[in-house]
Amino acid sequence: MTKVTCVGNITADIIALVQAFFGDTKNETLTIPGVFLGGASANIMFSFKTMEKLYGVNENKNNVSKIITDIGEPPREKSYPLYNQYLLATSSYNWVQDLLRRENIDYVDISAGLNGNGVNASTVQNHERGRNISKWKRPPLPIPDFSIAAGFISKLFAKKVNGRNLEGSAGGVSKMLEKEIKGSDLVFLDPSSPMLSYMAACICKDLGIKTITDYGAKKVGTGEKDKYVRKILDMSDIIIVPGDAVVHGMENEKKNPKKLFTILKGRYPYKTTIMSDGSVPVNIFHNGREMDEIELPQVDEEKAINVSGAGDTRDGAFMFYMTRGDDEYTALRKASVVASIRIQYPNNEWTKHFLDHVREDPLFKDDVEFLEAAVKQQDVKDAMKVEENVPA
Repeated sequence: MTKVTCVGNITADIIALVQAFFGDTKNETLTIPGVFLGGASANIMFSFKTMEKLYGVNENKNNVSKIITDIGEPPREKSYPLYNQYLLATSSYNWVQDLLRRENIDYVDISAGLNGNGVNASTVQNHERGRNISKWKRPPLPIPDFSIAAGFISKLFAKKVNGRNLEGSAGGVSKMLEKEIKGSDLVFLDPSSPMLSYMAACICKDLGIKTITDYGAKKVGTGEKDKYVRKILDMSDIIIVPGDAVVHGMENEKKNPKKLFTILKGRYPYKTTIMSDGSVPVNIFHNGREMDEIELPQVDEEKAINVSGAGDTRDGAFMFYMTRGDDEYTALRKASVVASIRIQYPNNEWTKHFLDHVREDPLFKDDVEFLEAAVKQQDVKDAMKVEENVPA
């Protein structure tokens, strides 16, 4: 049995038509208006489960994968100064719940029935030059509201809420996290949820569970949350960074991939550090030595129509191949191919063409048998559905 866990908050990504903003028709097939799961943990888990379907490895439901998040109860109307803010917050909450169920993604909400972080909405505009993201965050909950204060107090001191042990805020959440994380093969820690991910990192360290963090901050922070982010990096076994990330030691600097990689190698000599930078070969530093760079499959600019979230797709595939027994280097090479295929198709259409892309690739010679079997199995299921719908 394989168990993979992602820790982090979930957002609702609202896809907007780019034509209205940029006059860009290149991605017209890509930018179908709608709402999708967002946030690193959700995107990576979606990618991981998509890979499971492609390989047909979870038909017997033996594998376990879930997200540990902090959503809490739906918002109350009186918590918002404007009704449209309340409406968006409520809708975002419902969208995320429905999308998780639709994608068969299991999750554990540490604040179920209480006031958690809620669900934030992001308006995403994909266009030829990249993407624009406008985030909308739930307004701070008003302290004078007695019901909110009562919920906060219950979160601190209640022995049980909805059947879950929450004896003290930190202690109760820690116990819940340990229960859900225990037995995991891999745990992804989202640094954008620093407190939750830090607690999970501590538990993973005690249990000897391998952790992965994808860190992409563009500026060096000095606040309390940033301290926890640094601790997460210190405790993670695998650190993935884009070339434009900035870490301590690069204060007030702009993109400098060479310095970024040098600092991380020196700071974490016995971890795995992975740095990607667009189409440039991926740099890997593993257990005190640099490994061969991974040459990324070259995709013509005209074919790269769906680049948003490609990194999360790669991360999910990377975790999938590691759980199948591939070493980190091979798993990353395969995951990079997955991401390169994904960006060539709108939405999740790439899954229909994945086998055709990798059938003759020597890297996937041991995978083709599983992929072909999964396709045949799916064809049988589709045929049975058609027969069920044919009138007698």
